[in-house]
Amino acid sequence: MDTALQQTIELPDYLVKYGSHLYGNFTPESDQDYRGFVIPPNKYLLDSPFCKFEQSTLPWDNSPDTVIWSFNKFFKMLMKGDPQAFEILHAPESHIVKCSNVGEIMRANKNLFLSMGIHYRIFGYSQSEWRKVRGVSLEPIIRTVDENQIIDDIRNVFSPDATHMNEVIKLLFNDHERTAKSSTRKLGKKRKEQIEKYGYCIKSACNTIRLLDQLVELHTTHNITFPRHNCNLLKDIKLGKYSYEDCEVMFNDLKEKVQSLELKCLLPKKCDNKKIENLYFEILNSLEFGIKT
Repeated sequence: MDTALQQTIELPDYLVKYGSHLYGNFTPESDQDYRGFVIPPNKYLLDSPFCKFEQSTLPWDNSPDTVIWSFNKFFKMLMKGDPQAFEILHAPESHIVKCSNVGEIMRANKNLFLSMGIHYRIFGYSQSEWRKVRGVSLEPIIRTVDENQIIDDIRNVFSPDATHMNEVIKLLFNDHERTAKSSTRKLGKKRKEQIEKYGYCIKSACNTIRLLDQLVELHTTHNITFPRHNCNLLKDIKLGKYSYEDCEVMFNDLKEKVQSLELKCLLPKKCDNKKIENLYFEILNSLEFGIKT
């Protein structure tokens, strides 16, 4: 890493205390997580094969729990509906460690990135987390040669992004049943220990309930509030104070609410890419924001 880039990363444009401390369900054992972005020197914004920078830890903090994204990667993450990128723009002032003028502008324009793409990403993540609750995975769909050809044709002719392609595949194979099987080999040591102790993974249960509850708020208010209004409930789930059956009732209730809200089309189907593109280049073209050289 060259000196100019390292010095730039030392002064991120936006840095937020993240994870359980942002959600409000932290415990004494919780790590200190941070997420943010930085505008790197110009040569790193050109997507050159010789000057690549996507993310880094802070030079004074080598913890993997601290991640600083390049501004262009952060933009791409937002456009793809990445929950981490979207969540930090909703952080309250009390959890913001650093915020430049660029950070303020991104926070003011966070709803430009609001779309059903974020819904699909958060909902998909919640379902993945729920499978981890009991340590199960879904058998993959086995497609025929003809079915694979159809998928390839759709990609080649219409060029959908990953989120929309996933929705197309979901619709095409909606009647293909996928069975769940026990599979704990991909789980980390802590999750396996939780399943052995509580009969289910309390961390994944906490994540699932939080994610679905965030989706309910996002659909109804176009906002996500942090810390979460139910942070004490989330903390109790994380501490194993609820049974699996209790969590399952919460999961089914929230999932039903989210699916009902999805049908009402309260979120934009997609982002306005032209406005997003204008925002990106207005920021980079303005010396007012201290573009690095």
